Amino acid sequence: MLRTTFILGVGFFLNLASFSTFANEHLLKHVQAVGQTMSALYMTSLSHGSNKYKRDMEFYKQAAQESLAQYVSSQGKGYEALQKAWNTIQSDIKLEYSETYEWDPDEALRRDFRQYQSNAYQLVSEQMADYKQAPLSVLLAAAQAETLIARFFDVTTSYNGTISLSPIDAEKVDPKTISQQFDASLTQLIKNTQDTSLKKQIESALYKWKFIEESVVNYSDASAHFLVYATKNKIHQVLSQNRLVSVN
Repeated sequence: MLRTTFILGVGFFLNLASFSTFANEHLLKHVQAVGQTMSALYMTSLSHGSNKYKRDMEFYKQAAQESLAQYVSSQGKGYEALQKAWNTIQSDIKLEYSETYEWDPDEALRRDFRQYQSNAYQLVSEQMADYKQAPLSVLLAAAQAETLIARFFDVTTSYNGTISLSPIDAEKVDPKTISQQFDASLTQLIKNTQDTSLKKQIESALYKWKFIEESVVNYSDASAHFLVYATKNKIHQVLSQNRLVSVN
């Protein structure tokens, strides 16, 4: 079900690039998939190698690869550096049991993957004015949610916690700022939606986000990992709906 929903969401956003000269949907899809891959990586660690989360990780990693290829083909902003960085790291995004670290990801992978996510999201930030416009704003919200939650998993599963974040990483992915933008996006969607059923679904997504927001933004309540992962998937299902195009 999760994979079917994601595929529908990808199809929904397939041809949105023509709506903006500078920004296109492929970067947002890539950033979203990068976040999903990172969350699944750490869930694999937390679950001691569960095949469920391993499958999620491989699926989203492939989605990240495909969306990046489309971004490169469209020659989006910063595509050359992004492609080079992804080519360097993508083969290392995996997790196997080791006697030394058990299911903990290698610290080098944590650092490099975090840096990659920060740089990819920075490209989004630099084009934020375009991405906030319809019809890209829904996909922006989805990408922001996945980025925030992936960073939560990254920090709360690290022995060093927030100390593991470099000042640059903390600046490029600022949870409080992104969370405020996400809240505003969903609130605006609710305001613009005339369909009662759809409005209730968006309200439900916002309610679910509010339920985990403090933990995610403040990197607190590390025991909530499984709840956060399940909640983000429910939010994603709402934001992937085709009907949201007409709401913008």
